[in-house]
Amino acid sequence: MSFKAAVDVPLLVRSENSNIERRISPAWTISHLKSRMEPITGIPAGSQTLTLHIGASQAKVAIEAVDEDATQLSAFPLQAYAELYVRSSSLTLSATVTTTAFELARAAESC
Repeated sequence: MSFKAAVDVPLLVRSENSNIERRISPAWTISHLKSRMEPITGIPAGSQTLTLHIGASQAKVAIEAVDEDATQLSAFPLQAYAELYVRSSSLTLSATVTTTAFELARAAESC
């Protein structure tokens, strides 16, 4: 019986604060990847939304699972030099809260 070690895959990591190449192991879990991306992107692991853009068509694949601690990256179509976009999910929530607060203030002024 022989075992093959997972070969690392070079990905281009893109975020608001970074644009860098990193080698990713398909054996990593989603949680582990997010923890590795935190110091690179400055986005806390719990607030990250990961999207893989693959091929010439730049098909988008969300890197997510119900159990991110157990789901390995080998479950996703990793390709050499695909782009991994790391975005903050808290930015969307923050913008929504700010807009809602603004709308409430305007409504209060008109009363």
